[in-house]
Amino acid sequence: MIHQHDRRLVAGRPVWALLIVVLAPSLLGGLTPIANITAWSLQVMKIVIINLERSTWRRSQMERKCAAAGISVEFFKAFDGSKGEHVALSRYDDAMAFWLTGHRLTPGELGCFASHYTLWLSCVELRQPLLILEDDIDFSPRISEAIAVLEALVPRYQMIRLAGTRAREHRVLEKVGAWEIVRFNKGPYGTTAYAISPAAAAMLLAKANTWWLTVDRYVDRFWSHGVQSVGILPYPVMHGSPADTEIEPHRFHAKHSFAVGLRREGWRLVEDGRRLAANWGYKLGRQSALQ
Repeated sequence: MIHQHDRRLVAGRPVWALLIVVLAPSLLGGLTPIANITAWSLQVMKIVIINLERSTWRRSQMERKCAAAGISVEFFKAFDGSKGEHVALSRYDDAMAFWLTGHRLTPGELGCFASHYTLWLSCVELRQPLLILEDDIDFSPRISEAIAVLEALVPRYQMIRLAGTRAREHRVLEKVGAWEIVRFNKGPYGTTAYAISPAAAAMLLAKANTWWLTVDRYVDRFWSHGVQSVGILPYPVMHGSPADTEIEPHRFHAKHSFAVGLRREGWRLVEDGRRLAANWGYKLGRQSALQ
């Protein structure tokens, strides 16, 4: 069954107005925000596919694939960066992006960030976990089985990736049948497919006041927003061909001055240090919990 996800559900509502839903229970009833939203996450997980309105062929392909897999989904009208649809929502800081990374985000990347950001807002407002998919993917034959596992586990792990574009070292957290739930030491990169709880959505929103990275790289920064990089293996979703991307790739080939390159490498060293410290903290915390 195919539906249209209405992004107007969160249009015009400031982030603080939605995040107060997270904070109010802890202030009034003594519950922690995470514990309270975890209870909400017991609701049935909604499956949403991000799709540009002009990408009719991709939509038709995804409708066919979902029907074949027996998956009921909604389509979310993505923000089209080429038309400036993201501008009203954008929190982009161009100077910060270039200063730290040596790159400026493209309109396509900003539209992509705005689309995921809006779905995080919707996740919090609806108080319902979402399975967010992009529209250039293929499913494994066991996708329905994987979705059932995710519905049971997303309240516990908050966010679980179903796909990644990089092979990363990881630790197995638990096994469920043929599946392994793992924590990555470094983000697998990509927002192609992931299940997310209202708790994790609120945590991502809380640290997204300024956009200066692509949404993929932002989500990978677990040491910043606190949402652990967890995935289900083997991945039940495969990413489409890089040639099919609608986000401009040319900026990665731009040449930079020595000063810009040096500054970027310095930032990367700091990021690596924070990531390693967070991994050690997680490992020590897990060991203490098992004792």
